Amino acid sequence: MIAGLGARIPLEDVAAGVRFLWSLPGFLRHPFTLEEARATLRRRLERRGADFLALLHTAVFGQASSPYRQLLRLAGCEYGDLQQLVGREGLEGALHACTAVACT
Repeated sequence: MIAGLGARIPLEDVAAGVRFLWSLPGFLRHPFTLEEARATLRRRLERRGADFLALLHTAVFGQASSPYRQLLRLAGCEYGDLQQLVGREGLEGALHACTAVACT
C-alpha cells in the first residue's frame, strides 16, 4: 500500500512533508504571541504587491516554458506593464483591472 503511494507522490512533495514534520515540534514549542502575529501579518500585507511581482518574475517571466508567460505575452502584457500597474493601482486594483480586461 505505502509502496504504491510513493509511486504517485512526487519526491518534492515528500521532501516538503518531511521538512514540515521536522520543524513542527520547534514551532509548537515557540508559539506566536498575538502581537507577533499581528506584526507579521502587517509586514506581509505591506509587502504583498512586491512579493506578487517577485513571484511573477521568477515563476512566470523567468521560465521560458511557462504557459502563463506565453498567455500574457499574447495579451500584450510584459513584466514591466505589471510592475507599473501594481505600482499605480496596488495589488488589488491591478488584479481587478486584469480581471476586467480578461472578462471583456
